[in-house]
Parts: sequence; structure tokens; C-alpha cells
Amino acid sequence: MKKCVNIISLFTSPPKPPFSIDLTLNLPNSTVDKLYEYIKSIYIGGLAIIIDKDTKSNTVLLSNITEKHITLMHQYMLSIGIETYFHMYTPEQLDVLYRDFLYVVGKIENIGLQVVLDWKKQHILKIAMELNKLTNHETKHFLSTIQNYNKVNIFFGFFKPVRLKDFGFKVKNNDDIYLVYFDFADRGKYETKYKI
Repeated sequence: MKKCVNIISLFTSPPKPPFSIDLTLNLPNSTVDKLYEYIKSIYIGGLAIIIDKDTKSNTVLLSNITEKHITLMHQYMLSIGIETYFHMYTPEQLDVLYRDFLYVVGKIENIGLQVVLDWKKQHILKIAMELNKLTNHETKHFLSTIQNYNKVNIFFGFFKPVRLKDFGFKVKNNDDIYLVYFDFADRGKYETKYKI
């Protein structure tokens, strides 16, 4: 028999082991984007609770979040089988991410690439791509490449998200940008009975 868990009580007690809570979602007309929105609301609500246990709000001030909160939320989300990715990017780090992506897709023969730079800092601000001249093989190569760069796609929206990890939310704080996205956790990585 499955035990029902109140989401609020999940975050007011210590984190449970990975995959220990069976979360069943009865979302009408369920799609991956609705699943993402639901997981995102659990994450933000949980973060609000662990920062202030008496909160009645489902919002969080970025300045109140510490590394401890991020680590704790990662553990809570793993208890329901969700891997959480929390990245902070400085403008320099974002530029490296974009240039790495451009280096890889730039090898595709018929792709057109344009960038907008901050001239003084030499940081990439925008990327534009022309894909209409790609052959079928090149299109498949591009799509497999962009799936490996889901973080770049979250920033630019080159294609419609189809997997849970293709969705994410960004928060800008001065020049830095925080990116959070989720994926289904790999049982083999966390459950000891699967480890060799």
C-alpha cells in the first residue's frame, strides 16, 4: 500500500534517501511542460519552506539562498527521483558555454551562424542561426548536438523543449545568471544495490 506524503511535510523533515518517495502525479492532459511546471513549483515551494519554515509564500529572494539550501534541495528532490541542476554563470562563463556550442555546431557544413558581441568585453550576447540550407543528415546532426547543449537551448530557445531537462528557468542577479533545470534521476547512480 502506498503512503501519501504531503509536499509541505516533505520539506519540514530531514531529506529521505533517493527514490524513497513514490510521487504519483494525476495531471489532466499530462505533457512534459506541465510536468516541468509542477516540478518547478515543488522546487520553489520547497526552497521557500527550507529558508523560512513559517512561510505562506511560494516565492524566494535570491539573496536568501545559500549553498546549503541548494544542496538540501538537491537531496529533497532526489527523494522523489528528480535530479536538480543549479548553475550560476558569470558573463565570462556564459561566453565560454556559447563559444563551445558554436565551435561544435560551426563544423556543420551548411549552417549559417551570426553572433552579437559586447565589443568591449568580447562576450557573446546573442546567437542567430540559419538552418534552411541544411541537408537531412546535417539537420539530424544539428538536432543531436543541440540536445547535448540543453543549457544553451534554455537560454536561446532554438527548438521546442521535448524532454524534462530541456526546460529550465533563469534568474538574473546583477551580471550573473542562475539556471535551474531538472531531469529524472538515474537509479543506478544513487541506489546502492545497483552499484558495483
